[in-house]
Amino acid sequence: MKLVSLVFNLLTFFYPIILILGYKFFGIGPTAIALIIIFVLRLFLLKDKSDKKSYVLPLAGILLASFALYMNEAQALLYYPVFVSVFFFSFFAGSFLREETVVEQIAAKTDKDFKDEARPYCRKVTFVWSVFFVLNGSFAYWTTLDGEMNDKWLYYNGFLSYCLIGILMGLEYAFRVLVVKRRHAAK
Repeated sequence: MKLVSLVFNLLTFFYPIILILGYKFFGIGPTAIALIIIFVLRLFLLKDKSDKKSYVLPLAGILLASFALYMNEAQALLYYPVFVSVFFFSFFAGSFLREETVVEQIAAKTDKDFKDEARPYCRKVTFVWSVFFVLNGSFAYWTTLDGEMNDKWLYYNGFLSYCLIGILMGLEYAFRVLVVKRRHAAK
């Protein structure tokens, strides 16, 4: 079951490429139906069915693909990356309203030496991710303004956005390693 879940997570990860290739070779109808099937199956394969947040992105994908199928128009499908950024922005920024931010929760689970003095750093990282998702969503939206699938949309949403996420993760990890080294050196 884990392998099947991994496959459907990868399929949604490669949404931009699936969309472009599907539309190019099969047209809007079959592509929208395939995306609906992928998102429906992803709903059924959710790890934590009690976590309502995990339903948001598959449901958004189903709605957008259903609308595209109904209208026989691909434009609605271009907005899925925008929804993803809005979702992650609300997830990260919304965590400021709770006792612990998302990054604090992750750090506490993954770092057995997590200390309260790391909380301000984690809050800054949460803020950086929130800003990133605002910018990422804005660029994703900008790529939809032509109203059609084109190289600009695919390049940003299917490549550059993922690269930027990887770079930010890498920079944050490298910076965190330096901070931890300094903390241990100071002891």
